[in-house]
Amino acid sequence: MEENGKLKKNRNLEKNRTPEEMRKEKEKGKMGATEADGTNEEEKFQRHQFIRRLIIVTKLHKKIIEREVNQTGVYRSQHQILMYVADHPNVSQKDIALLHHASPATIAVSLKKLEKGGYLVRRMAEDDNRVNQILLTEKGRTTVEKSKQMFRQIEAQALEGISDEEMQQVEAVLRHLFENYVKILPDTEKEEMNW
Repeated sequence: MEENGKLKKNRNLEKNRTPEEMRKEKEKGKMGATEADGTNEEEKFQRHQFIRRLIIVTKLHKKIIEREVNQTGVYRSQHQILMYVADHPNVSQKDIALLHHASPATIAVSLKKLEKGGYLVRRMAEDDNRVNQILLTEKGRTTVEKSKQMFRQIEAQALEGISDEEMQQVEAVLRHLFENYVKILPDTEKEEMNW
């Protein structure tokens, strides 16, 4: 009789709870169960949230950078070319294509637009007429310098309140993630990945 009384009491409690409360209780019970790999549902959820948050931060960073880069008058992919040419004067069109994992024709279109905009010039290499060397103009150098200042400012704002110790901890976690992701790749793609 006492058992029936407990059952009746539990049913009455369930009737008084909202569906949301019942769902949370049910999830709580699942969260405690340990899986074969040694993680329970709570740990799996936290790990998923961690990766999700990394992706969100990466997207936010990209959004802010794109917004600022667009104010320079060039698109992001063109901007990347300008930054690379600034660090590698006389680079060839072919080298830029390899770096950006793009076809030489695609890079040629971007270079043509940048050249038309007055950001760079292309000239034939003295030792090989088939090779175009790329150089920044004064306008291109000014754009790159403004961009570097902008990037430093964004980095300073993003890292505000984060200690060197915290950055080192995050660096260690990111390196570990990188190494784990590289293990997933086929061997042919692994050499393209650099930390």
